[in-house]
Amino acid sequence: MNTSTDPTFGFGEETAELVRENLSTPLTDEEFKVFLYKCAKLSLDPLLGHIVPTAHGYGERRRVSYITTVDALRLQAERSGKYAGSDDPIYDGQVSFQRGNEKVARPIAATVTVWKIVEGLRVGFTATARWDEYFPSQEAKQFMWLKMPYLMLSKCAEALALRKGFPNETQGLYTIEEMMQLDSTNDKKNGSKQENATVSIYQRLLDAQNKFKTIGQEDVWAALLEDMDLEEIPVSITDRQKQLLLLKKAIEVYRTLESKNLNAHTERKTDEKPADRKSQKKPRAKAA
Repeated sequence: MNTSTDPTFGFGEETAELVRENLSTPLTDEEFKVFLYKCAKLSLDPLLGHIVPTAHGYGERRRVSYITTVDALRLQAERSGKYAGSDDPIYDGQVSFQRGNEKVARPIAATVTVWKIVEGLRVGFTATARWDEYFPSQEAKQFMWLKMPYLMLSKCAEALALRKGFPNETQGLYTIEEMMQLDSTNDKKNGSKQENATVSIYQRLLDAQNKFKTIGQEDVWAALLEDMDLEEIPVSITDRQKQLLLLKKAIEVYRTLESKNLNAHTERKTDEKPADRKSQKKPRAKAA
């Protein structure tokens, strides 16, 4: 791949700029270049939330990891043409804990097996995730783990198994559930950037909505929402993927409308006849 001819690795300058503006973790130019390369190499779309960078450490010890979802890892495995499904998770042990006014249970460990076709044979790759190794220490990150403890731990186990069975397709990709136990550089220095980024995207969508209204294109904005099965702009942090996709479509449509308006304005000016210069001359004031 020749980076001298295409430094955005096929994304294009405008899309690459949009990707960078909506990252929750600020990256250096070199880190961003590596991120785009990885997205292109793995055919993952950062605007759809397939892959998100996150940084850890300071100075020379700073490292960038790439967060994805279990669905995206399954997609990568499927693209290999050798993915043969997975078994339901098997849970080991059970511990009771208090959740609000109710007493519920959570697993000690979860084991998942994914299957791969190897030389015509269906081969299993098994991995186990243990609660104590993945449960986040920060209270702000514990909500989903306490609400759905079995599901969260099984996602970690399945991600481990997918990387074990499909290393070429999933190398260096970790799910958000696996990374929650780590304190990122941004969390330590500035608090949670994910929520701030989501608020920023939501504000940009509100601005876009107002722009469409300003140019009298409320129907076009309504059609954008309808195409995505939305009644209004999504607000929740869990809807970030929808927010990004809506923003991307809104920018494309708005630029198209602007281009059409500009062309129409140019055509009107061309059709207009220049005013008679003589009639525009101001009469000279008479000498006193």
